[in-house]
Amino acid sequence: MSHGVLALGGAALCLSGSVWYVPAWADLRAGPDRPASRRPAATAVLLLWAGASAATAVLAWAGPRAALACAVAAGLGAWPLYTSDAADEARRVAPGGRRVAATKKRKRLARADTRRRYQ
Repeated sequence: MSHGVLALGGAALCLSGSVWYVPAWADLRAGPDRPASRRPAATAVLLLWAGASAATAVLAWAGPRAALACAVAAGLGAWPLYTSDAADEARRVAPGGRRVAATKKRKRLARADTRRRYQ
């Protein structure tokens, strides 16, 4: 198996691992608000995922440079799409995790869209 395929698999694994490393990072950022027993576990999780990310970077660097350049360009091109969706989602969710009610403008646009659809 080529290094590029392994790097692609490692990248997919690291992206899907956000289920584990984002809460661990939040535990470390919370500091004394979390129990002291959670901090070493969170540190271990972050170190494990940092190692997986480093291994993926090494595998990607060992592969063909043209493929690496294309992957980086595609990732940088998709970044604005990702950040805008993430920012919108962050604005729609309240700090307690509850959904925030839609704004008047969104409700009005939704009603207008429904009217057009059923005319």
